[in-house]
Amino acid sequence: LLVRATRARTILEVGTSNSLTAAYVVGGRQIVVVDEAGGIFASQDGGERFLPLTVPQRFPFTGIVQAADGALILSGTRGLMRVEPQPESTRDHP
Repeated sequence: LLVRATRARTILEVGTSNSLTAAYVVGGRQIVVVDEAGGIFASQDGGERFLPLTVPQRFPFTGIVQAADGALILSGTRGLMRVEPQPESTRDHP
């Protein structure tokens, strides 16, 4: 993931070798990215560290938005999926 800062570019390690297909900034501080293999990763620290989020079913994701109640809505080849916000302690850790 390449993030454009004010004067430089920074490469962030997300933790997947699959192509990233969408990204979304939640609440101005959390970065969420999805990949072509159904992975979803979130960073609470501006991209220093990404952790995988749990999803009920993995399929190629193509987009991500946030619902009014804070849930994430993922779009992909099999339709839409709603992912509830997850506290840090309930996330999958590699």
